[in-house]
Amino acid sequence: MSGVGGSPHGIRAVAVSSGPVLTPASERDLADDQALLKRFARPEEIVDLVVFLASDRASYMTGANYLVDDGATAC
Repeated sequence: MSGVGGSPHGIRAVAVSSGPVLTPASERDLADDQALLKRFARPEEIVDLVVFLASDRASYMTGANYLVDDGATAC
């Protein structure tokens, strides 16, 4: 389907869906509830993916949701 959406204009649409991320702001609320995944994500684990997706190296990637949740939503 040529010419659909924003791709002819170099516009890509991707989403990053993370599980809980442990930051100084969230630590007081999340620190005692890590039983499911054994730990929460660190911000840099999410940022590394976002930086890659925003780079020219990911220019062919569009229309996808990337899960960063330690497998919590895996079937």
